[in-house]
Amino acid sequence: MTVINNSNTDVDIGSKWGPDAFLDVRVKDSAGADIKTEPRSSLLSVISFLNPKPYVLKPGEVYRTTVSLLVMVPNEKQVAGTYKAKAIYTIGKKEYESVWVEVKWPGVKK
Repeated sequence: MTVINNSNTDVDIGSKWGPDAFLDVRVKDSAGADIKTEPRSSLLSVISFLNPKPYVLKPGEVYRTTVSLLVMVPNEKQVAGTYKAKAIYTIGKKEYESVWVEVKWPGVKK
């Protein structure tokens, strides 16, 4: 996943758990039905003794992270097929959404 600061101001995406704490993934199965996923932040420690650390993106700067898409889908819902997914990144009360992308699972090794 890539987050690009396309504003004219600095944006702080830091937190106690890093920039990934603001990320969620929405997933649809091959029939187009929504699959309930756990928020990515649920994988992070609920109790933290760390202070929030700033992670400031200046205008035009990029933050990249790897997202294991189906880790957010319960095992019993992981069936072979083509899924659609999009990333939702929430800063404050504002959501930023990616476009939907198709993902085939299980993937085929090349």
